[in-house]
Amino acid sequence: MDGKELAATDMSAWRSVGTGSRALDKLKGGADYVLETLDLPEQEFKARTVYGSIGSGLVLQIGESLEEDVEFLELHRIVFIPLMAVMVIIAAIAGWLIARSALSGVEEVTQTAIEISKGALDKRVPFKARGNEIERLATTFNYMLDRINLLIKGMREMSDNIAHDLRSPLARIRGVAEMALTTSATEEEQKAMAGSMLEECDRLLGMINAMLDIAEAESGAGETKLEEVNLVRVIQRACELFQAIAEENSVTIAADLPENCLVYGEARIAISVSDTGIGISEDDLPHIFKRFYRCDNSRAPQGTGLGLSLVKALAGSLGGSVNATSHLGEGSTFTVTLPQMPLSHQFQPAR
Repeated sequence: MDGKELAATDMSAWRSVGTGSRALDKLKGGADYVLETLDLPEQEFKARTVYGSIGSGLVLQIGESLEEDVEFLELHRIVFIPLMAVMVIIAAIAGWLIARSALSGVEEVTQTAIEISKGALDKRVPFKARGNEIERLATTFNYMLDRINLLIKGMREMSDNIAHDLRSPLARIRGVAEMALTTSATEEEQKAMAGSMLEECDRLLGMINAMLDIAEAESGAGETKLEEVNLVRVIQRACELFQAIAEENSVTIAADLPENCLVYGEARIAISVSDTGIGISEDDLPHIFKRFYRCDNSRAPQGTGLGLSLVKALAGSLGGSVNATSHLGEGSTFTVTLPQMPLSHQFQPAR
């Protein structure tokens, strides 16, 4: 502890190491060990020494050259730093390429939207099997465009049909009104003309209301209030409603119904209505659910061509469907199928 050297290894190459008085003072002060870094004139690299007490008044001093540490740091500076710089550049280029590839789909969607805004309604985003969110975006965008295009087409068809089908009743109303103004009709004739005008007005209102109901059901804009419904009672009321008209035309209405049939359950519910009429041709059958479509053999003054469209729209709003089969001269069968109601659509009692 007083600095006297008792024993040492071969120190011929480390003659300048010596014994540090400061280190001994720290050990005397109670330190467990002391570290020192030495810059020796005869050595190219620095040395690190440690002092530690190993007994009463005895100190062990161990030294080690820092040559390996310096060589490692120099190797790191020469090799690893340039390598890391190259890796950063490669990563930046790869990231740019990946980002460009990922955003190329967004650019295609944007370009398609720009072309559509200029009037190219038939444009669609090119489909590429990317297998990522961009593919889902493109698919959803194309589906939305198809839906919008279908709605626009339906609006155009409906406008054309409205212009065609409303023209006749309006012309009749105008003709009756002109007759009432230009002729000296009797009171009974005036009442008959007024009644005819009311019938035509009711016909127009019926067509307009039917079109509004169809549009509301197809768009899903209407608020559907779900409740428990016994279809047997609904069908029985419908039969009673048309019983008088059927009897006037020598037609018999027959209903084969169970005692009860609720709208929800484990199976799909199907309602079939069959007639023994003149039937529908194979050419007309695919089109009968279109708005204002009327078969040549079934044209009648009271028909508007909206009834089956309304049935299809209402069935679709409940998640169901409607289809028809027919044979000329034998009659037709219409079947409305309603699916099981989801658990999230539990029925609530009507208020």
